Amino acid sequence: MPLHDEGDLAHLEATGAHRQRLTDEQIINLLGLLRQVAETNLAEMERLVSRLFAEDDADGVLEAVSRDELLAGLASGEVALLDVRPEEEYKAGHLPEAINIPLAQLEEMLGKLPHDKEIVAYCRGPYCALSHEAVQRLRQLGYRVRRFEEGYPEWKAAGLPVT
Repeated sequence: MPLHDEGDLAHLEATGAHRQRLTDEQIINLLGLLRQVAETNLAEMERLVSRLFAEDDADGVLEAVSRDELLAGLASGEVALLDVRPEEEYKAGHLPEAINIPLAQLEEMLGKLPHDKEIVAYCRGPYCALSHEAVQRLRQLGYRVRRFEEGYPEWKAAGLPVT
């Protein structure tokens, strides 16, 4: 029953009807269940990701670049950004000064990459395999390269500049 004025609210109170409050036991139980589901799924996701990317960094040399480290590298000019997402995604938005080389075209577009800077590859986020694979391929070709620990969505959500 929608409330239209104070008389309706008074009527509900007089008849014993009331609105649910966040302190009601059912709401507290629901929030507890949601927390448990989230914690369970987070643990499962972390387990799956560690298995998925275990071979990428078996010897521990491919430590990801943090946002602060990337910002410092860009400011100093010591880092070149590589966006390995498909061209359509790059055109829809990307990190400033990023070079777009979709993973499928990596070998044929190597001429776009500088040899005198560390390359930081990024894609759709921490669980995106594109940047992991790009790092592996480029390291085999002798490039100094690491991956960004986040991706375009996290960068944009943090309010950092995008193009």
